[in-house]
Amino acid sequence: MNKTGAVLTADIVNSTRLGSKAVPAMVTALEKVLKQYKATMISFYRGDSFQCYTNDPVISFKLALALRTEVRILGRQLADTDTDIRISIAIGSIPVSVTPKTAQHLTFKLSGIGLDRLEKSELRMHIQSEQGVGMLTFTAISQFADHLLSGITFKQAEVLKYLLQGLNQTEIILLIVS
Repeated sequence: MNKTGAVLTADIVNSTRLGSKAVPAMVTALEKVLKQYKATMISFYRGDSFQCYTNDPVISFKLALALRTEVRILGRQLADTDTDIRISIAIGSIPVSVTPKTAQHLTFKLSGIGLDRLEKSELRMHIQSEQGVGMLTFTAISQFADHLLSGITFKQAEVLKYLLQGLNQTEIILLIVS
């Protein structure tokens, strides 16, 4: 039996500039965001890279935005460094029995391959499907989101973080002002 979902593979850009204390703090913050969005099969490797699974492909995009805003905020707070996250999303069906140790399914591999492609470009986000369906749409969405997120300021990232959490403008203003 298979279930449709999304695999996210990511790494922190400029993590070496963060320092030895900031990277573990950032990883802890990223784990919190991943759990908030109910990501499963979370596996960190090489200190600044990770892979996870979400049951809902729509949530995976929202999660990718939340992760990128969190990293941009924390990079500024922890080390006053302009950092970001490179993230690849692969959408497909995955056998229910898959565990992090046995995650050799095509969707996991495609997500990793997408991350490798990002490392050779200036882009920070990539989305694809296992069947190759909707690639033009996914490319347009990921490049547009990447363009918008790449230029946001610290304050804009902070506001976006709260918007992604479902807060309204009044609630956000109260949080930022206090």
